[in-house]
Amino acid sequence: MEERAVGRASPHRDEEGLPGEGRLVSVLIVVEVCLYREGLSRGIDQQAAFELVGSTGDLAEARDVMSEQQPDVVLMDASIDPEFTLVSLAHQVAPGSRIVVLGVREVEPDVLRCAEAGVAAYVPRDASIGELVEVIESTARGELRCSPRIAASLFRRVGKLKEGIPAEVGSSLTPREREIAALIDEGLSNKQIAQRLHIGVSTVKNHVHNLLKKLNTSRRGVAAARVRWARTRQHGVRSRSDRR
Repeated sequence: MEERAVGRASPHRDEEGLPGEGRLVSVLIVVEVCLYREGLSRGIDQQAAFELVGSTGDLAEARDVMSEQQPDVVLMDASIDPEFTLVSLAHQVAPGSRIVVLGVREVEPDVLRCAEAGVAAYVPRDASIGELVEVIESTARGELRCSPRIAASLFRRVGKLKEGIPAEVGSSLTPREREIAALIDEGLSNKQIAQRLHIGVSTVKNHVHNLLKKLNTSRRGVAAARVRWARTRQHGVRSRSDRR
């Protein structure tokens, strides 16, 4: 990794996980192309409201930096991680970090794929540095910048997802399927899951097949995200009940 901030730790966050007032927004850049990465690093460094805490072209190193620095925003090039494994890893090691994907085609399938994976925001391929700055700022505030057309697509997709996901996702899954969904969310492959659980790869594949079928999707990452979403929602309901 070529750049790493030495100064202050990541800004404190409020109860909603957003940077506190008057704090710099900490940013990690994850881009494979060195020239592109260095240009972004310089651009972020020139912004008085941002603090660059790292810049790398390696996903494993990005995971380590996220765990250590807990950045507010992670800028990730779409080409370095097509399966969005870093998004799943962020939920494990840096739950307060928000992933912004760079170089996304602003067409409905690509944007919806980002949303389903748990990405917080995206930056179109033709965006300027000024627009990137605005996206980082809005993402740090917990907001999403997108065109009205894309916003409408997202609302339609949410409606379809609601129809396709059972009210209690967890109740339709076996304990083993929930366990495997959590490991997929960590970014593990079938082989790695088999090693972790001490079962055969073919057995893992069968569980994954059943998981995808029950959750009405063909993508592992989406299935894992849906299970995580259901678990988070369930915990939220329990928390509200406890406060009554």
